[in-house]
Amino acid sequence: TVASIDAVIQYAIHKLGFEEEQIVIYAWSIGGFPATWAAANYPNIKLTAYNGPLVLIRRTQDEMIITTEGTSEERLATNRANNLLKSILRARHPNLINDDDAELAVDVWLAATPLERISLTKDCPKTLAMDNIENLTKQNRNILIHCLCSKYLVDFDSSHNTPLDLSLFTVPSSF
Repeated sequence: TVASIDAVIQYAIHKLGFEEEQIVIYAWSIGGFPATWAAANYPNIKLTAYNGPLVLIRRTQDEMIITTEGTSEERLATNRANNLLKSILRARHPNLINDDDAELAVDVWLAATPLERISLTKDCPKTLAMDNIENLTKQNRNILIHCLCSKYLVDFDSSHNTPLDLSLFTVPSSF
């Protein structure tokens, strides 16, 4: 409930001495509402302010966090994890994700099959250089965007209530 998460945050701040910026909220399913409330009411708690490594796990058959019913492709296109990925990319890489072409490159990657993603990311450099982005060709810019997408998001072929596979719990790499 909202009262519960508020009590936990108040305790962390006032009794344990944490700053809002140090608080990280994890939520799934029904916990998404109080987590969203906390993020709205404690503005310094936000994922985009966290600059460390992270990985989003998108459930490809999730029936709860979609905004459109229809074919599996239509449902996947409206999975709310897609919007979260775009928000993170815009916040962390504003010079790269700054126009409709960049958003389209993200959409292409999100809609791609695993085999298509291998092709899209086959030219990923070992280290992702973020300087001179404005001088990249459209093709190289898209490659960089696809590489970032593959670093930040993994798909898990499951519905909403299926527990995550243990192999997904790895420490993400930094860039």
